[in-house]
Amino acid sequence: MLLIFFIKTYKYSLSINNQAFRLLTLLSVSESKPLTYPYLENLEEKHAPHGYLSFASAITSSILYFTTELYIIAFSFGILAVIFGAIGLKKKPKALAIVGLILGLLEVIIPVFILLALLFIIDQVN
Repeated sequence: MLLIFFIKTYKYSLSINNQAFRLLTLLSVSESKPLTYPYLENLEEKHAPHGYLSFASAITSSILYFTTELYIIAFSFGILAVIFGAIGLKKKPKALAIVGLILGLLEVIIPVFILLALLFIIDQVN
């Protein structure tokens, strides 16, 4: 009983992380419903991985463009960065999603323009 009073008293404290919340939920004696905390209910929604995936895909695409000749793989990582960035704009954290989206768009649009310019030059020569 004392444990439940302690938990309910400090339920809005941000110092309790997810592992401690799971431990406290296991220790609760309540049969009707488990202990809930408003800031932990949508934990997956608050820390969606799409921004991180977008940024990682964009960086991977940049590295592949500048260090190897695997342009098709780098282009596909750029497309992934755009997709994950667009999804990540609807969720938090948005900063990495914006950066990944911008880098991904640059890594998709610039090679297309270079390819079109080369095809135009080849057409003009012939």
